[in-house]
Amino acid sequence: MTGRDRADTASDGASGATPGRREATRIRTAARRAGPGRWIVAASACVLAGCMADGRPVTSDGRPMPPKPRSAPETPTGAALTRMTLLVPGKADDSDGNGYPDQFRVATALFAEPHPTPIHVDGTFVFTLYRFGEARVTAAKPIAEWRFGPDIVRAARTRDLYGPSHQFTFSLLSVGGDRLPAQRGDLRGRFEPADGSGAVQCSDEPRPVMFGRGSAGAS
Repeated sequence: MTGRDRADTASDGASGATPGRREATRIRTAARRAGPGRWIVAASACVLAGCMADGRPVTSDGRPMPPKPRSAPETPTGAALTRMTLLVPGKADDSDGNGYPDQFRVATALFAEPHPTPIHVDGTFVFTLYRFGEARVTAAKPIAEWRFGPDIVRAARTRDLYGPSHQFTFSLLSVGGDRLPAQRGDLRGRFEPADGSGAVQCSDEPRPVMFGRGSAGAS
């Protein structure tokens, strides 16, 4: 046993090394005795395939291998909707390059709690833009509103990392024009199921978005 081999063995004994780590030390010792080329091959095999401790696969430093990924549980068909999420951009895009940012890109998902996975449901999405701070004011008049019926909703379906979702793009140009002064608005969302069951909407948390003349460079 070389001096380096004895040092490895003593270190493992002093630190109370796990079986996996002792196995890794044994592989390194055997590979060094076999020569540099075989040491590289053995070390690579231990890293890529994992070592074994008490019949269980472990990483090269003796840690347990990560669990296998599991599929997210599916939400039962017909489950009642309870919640809607809405992600909005911080700034509108200038879709026609006229200096008046007008276009919004949003992502939304529907949930039927307590089930954790979102679902696709036939129905209508409604997005409403308010002046910032007025979304919860009963008599507040919105700046603009967009409605997307079942056909458009089906076309907007997609899948994100968290599951089924929807993505929409809409512009002030389709609801009266974009020539507005730079300002901050609050974008809200609502979903109306096609079966007539109760509508769900996003939370009351403000979702600020900049739009109007010069807002593309605003912070």
